Amino acid sequence: TGVPARTGPSSVTVQVVSVSAKGNRAVLVSVPPTAMVDTPLCRTSQGALREPVTEEFASSLLQGGPACLVRAVQQLSGDQSSFDGLSDPHVVGDQHAHRVEPKRH
Repeated sequence: TGVPARTGPSSVTVQVVSVSAKGNRAVLVSVPPTAMVDTPLCRTSQGALREPVTEEFASSLLQGGPACLVRAVQQLSGDQSSFDGLSDPHVVGDQHAHRVEPKRH
């Protein structure tokens, strides 16, 4: 974190954006890191299969990894088809961010 006497991530912020087909409207939803979610079966960053679990939203990323976070977002949104997967992590300022690429129909 860069903060004296602190280790690990300083915070987890997730924002989900839905853009209209014409690209002229967008809705941005911020998901609180402590919101309880049912994370479905997913693969961890190490490739292990992670069983479904009810957990805080941030835990789907911190303990499961990016793919588990995507599965949690799909579970919350009810949309199982709108993500191709995650790109490589990006850095915003000094923070790591993961960008989800939408599936083109």
